[in-house]
Amino acid sequence: MKYKFFITILAVVTLIITSCSKSKSPYIPDTSSNNVSATISIGNNAPFQFSVAGAAAKIYPAFAYPTTYQIDAKDANNNRLGIVVQNVTQTGTYPFTSNNGIGNGLSFTKDEGSLSQVTYWTSDPSITNKGSLTITVLNNHHIEGLFTAFCKNDNNTGEAAQVSNGSFKGNF
Repeated sequence: MKYKFFITILAVVTLIITSCSKSKSPYIPDTSSNNVSATISIGNNAPFQFSVAGAAAKIYPAFAYPTTYQIDAKDANNNRLGIVVQNVTQTGTYPFTSNNGIGNGLSFTKDEGSLSQVTYWTSDPSITNKGSLTITVLNNHHIEGLFTAFCKNDNNTGEAAQVSNGSFKGNF
């Protein structure tokens, strides 16, 4: 009798557990509202607007390091802007600190894939004020913020790029 009661209770609990579990579809972020924009000034040239929207603006935490966030955006003119910030746990300002590619940093590539391609980095150790990224909104699936940066090119001519009025918003 005691075993019948136990088996009945076990059957009811099993039924409740299996009936409550619904197959959930995987989370698919809505990246249609993602955007990255900035004003870029290279050398003495007139500033131009960098702007990317939708799925072309990839903003995400790194899989192996969930407190590292990456921004990767490529515009229609083959210009690419990339940002990496590490140890992000809350909103706030994260300075660009990279030296020789290690640490928080920003890169901007002009004319990616062409013979005239030039990449500007904040990782040059001679730059004293590299800029920063400020995260204004952060939750499990969304991030927003602002950024500025000072970069030098990778061909050792000393030409600099100033990144100002930078903003980003993304779902991941």
